[in-house]
Amino acid sequence: GHDCSMARTPRIHGSFGIAASAAAASPAPMHAPMCAVARSSSDGERRPFIEASASSASSARTTDASNGAAGAAGALYAHYVRIVDPDDSARELPTGETGEIVIRAPQLMRGYRNNPAETAVVLRRDADGSRSLYTGDLGYLDEDGYLFIVDRLKDLIKTSGYQVWPREIEEVIATYPAVAEVGVAGMPDARKGEVVMAWVVPVAGRSIGADELRDYCRSKLAHYKVPVRFEFRKELPKTLVGKVLRRALVAETKAQMAGA
Repeated sequence: GHDCSMARTPRIHGSFGIAASAAAASPAPMHAPMCAVARSSSDGERRPFIEASASSASSARTTDASNGAAGAAGALYAHYVRIVDPDDSARELPTGETGEIVIRAPQLMRGYRNNPAETAVVLRRDADGSRSLYTGDLGYLDEDGYLFIVDRLKDLIKTSGYQVWPREIEEVIATYPAVAEVGVAGMPDARKGEVVMAWVVPVAGRSIGADELRDYCRSKLAHYKVPVRFEFRKELPKTLVGKVLRRALVAETKAQMAGA
């Protein structure tokens, strides 16, 4: 889910050393404002922008636009990374193809505290005996070795045989001027398996209709990615660090439908 307010009204002043994004991929509308703020720091130095994952910092790029493609988590360091088929972890995918991100590195965590079952799911021994972390993140590597994080594997929407990444749809809706926050997830559907649904918080004092948002999405997305349903709210459920809880939105909507 995305909070778009920072992208529209950046209010960060002064200088800082490092900008770090963790817990979820940072939304595209935030990249330019963050880089502009970093470049305007008092000493004029370029600052690292770090995407943190796998319980350790895994990649970085500076705010210089020439250093890494826009939207990339960055170039990897101190890691061996491969992209595998989510349905067949033994099959490594080629450059540019989206799959689960698997990381091997000396600084990987030992495991989840007092949770051996969950540890066994994410930390596995490969055929050569080395230990790898199966991140549950979907992404791909480009030809220059930059890592792009697409979404979370468990949030993948499967509709009419298509695979849809919620983050892609959220980033499109987030660019609509009257949208303050958005979350996207799949809802069960008897015919299609799942359908795409969007929960939207309008900008204060603005009203939005489902039809205008749907038309906007149709102009920028493939037909099967356009949300079938929109729900407008005053706020979205979030974690303590402000990440939109997609699963909570689905659970709340299912409960409402069951009680209807």
